Amino acid sequence: MPKCKNCGEEITKFDKDICPYCGTKEPFDFASYETQDITQIFDVVEDNKTNETKVFHKRNIAFILCIIFGIFGLDDFYLGFKKRGIFRIIINILIFLLVSIPLFFLTKLSYFSFLIGFSLIFIIYFAYSFYLLFNSNIKDKNGVFLK
Repeated sequence: MPKCKNCGEEITKFDKDICPYCGTKEPFDFASYETQDITQIFDVVEDNKTNETKVFHKRNIAFILCIIFGIFGLDDFYLGFKKRGIFRIIINILIFLLVSIPLFFLTKLSYFSFLIGFSLIFIIYFAYSFYLLFNSNIKDKNGVFLK
């Protein structure tokens, strides 16, 4: 908005004859009376991500990684969720230890108890992999839906 050259108050362009605040005749300084391009007011923010090539993650690859290597969280690492992948590895180790060690000491199955713990985790990620395959709302870390 233009300002009055006498009192400095903001006035509209329709008040070009008399300032409504101080009564000055022709209150516009002709240099400030000219309209300005609104783009000069805002700083342009450049997005460096547009220069990079976008990687589209595929649902089928995430499905296969989850079936085969779901215990190690490779599907999360593939989708860009590194912290979630590390968290899954830690949780899987804890589940394995909490299931296998009591079975090892309480039953006479000995080494077969470790196979039971491993099988339990494998079944969990086998089911989760089908969730990845058939759910169309899964996104990668960049917020892009899986193709």
